[in-house]
Amino acid sequence: MCGLEGSPGSPYALVAALRVRPGKGVVQHAGSRKASFPPRPVWPDGEPSPPSRQRSDLRAKMAGRISISERLNAWPALVHEGLAPMVDYVNRLVQVGGKYTLDEPFEAGWGNIVLDVTPRGLPTPTFRRQGVTFEVHYRLLDSDVVVESDRGSVTVPVSDGSLAAFYASFCDAVAELGVRPPRTSLIREIPGAPRKFEDDQVERTWDADAARLTWTAFDLAAGGLETWQAPFQGHRPRVSVMWGGFDLSATRYRAHPATPEADRPAFMQNAARDEYVSVGFTFGDAKSPNADTRPACAASHAVSAQ
Repeated sequence: MCGLEGSPGSPYALVAALRVRPGKGVVQHAGSRKASFPPRPVWPDGEPSPPSRQRSDLRAKMAGRISISERLNAWPALVHEGLAPMVDYVNRLVQVGGKYTLDEPFEAGWGNIVLDVTPRGLPTPTFRRQGVTFEVHYRLLDSDVVVESDRGSVTVPVSDGSLAAFYASFCDAVAELGVRPPRTSLIREIPGAPRKFEDDQVERTWDADAARLTWTAFDLAAGGLETWQAPFQGHRPRVSVMWGGFDLSATRYRAHPATPEADRPAFMQNAARDEYVSVGFTFGDAKSPNADTRPACAASHAVSAQ
């Protein structure tokens, strides 16, 4: 539906670039199709909104957020060289609990495999299986992983060490709650990574400050993308983190079939069977070290179903 390559600056630059036209009922992003929404928002109690001169304040109140200009001032400096080791470590950790999402009912664009952004970290959805209801919460601000279930909860500390050691501790901990280990331990979407969690013996350092910075970036980006998503009335999975590529995404689907690109892997073709526009935030990599927002139409926010 669009052919945009990228948008420099913070995620809020993207939100600011959206052209909202009061009275015309249209939000339009360059290169995308128009999406209609009610030109005058309505309060939850059913009362109509105030006149147009008050609408900007109204939107801010309904969103429950500070202004975009204030959020821009809050955006932290993300230096790839210093942050990359921690981002890589957390990306590996979240894949462990993230594997449980692969057994959830498939949602368009792999919307079933995402992690939320909470005030403390990145939790999985709630799982209900084998007589146990549970979720896995990666609490980046607390340096631990909490598995909470209807039978109790267990905490797995996150500190210096290898992914293999964490995986073993995780499996032992969830067993206390009657939760089975993830059905697969394959590592996906991390270039150069060992094949399985058990094989990743590299000793890594847990940096609490970098963990907080990682969460802060996701939290600020999620706020901007949720504001962008709010007017859209079609299918839109919640703004969330894909645990494979470790990027945040906001996606709008259109009820119209699409033809996936034939040269894409099967899991990416599954994610691109419907027309959609996806806006994402990524921390970058060695080749593109700047954190960035990226409008896209490719199925780039999916993980292998293994």
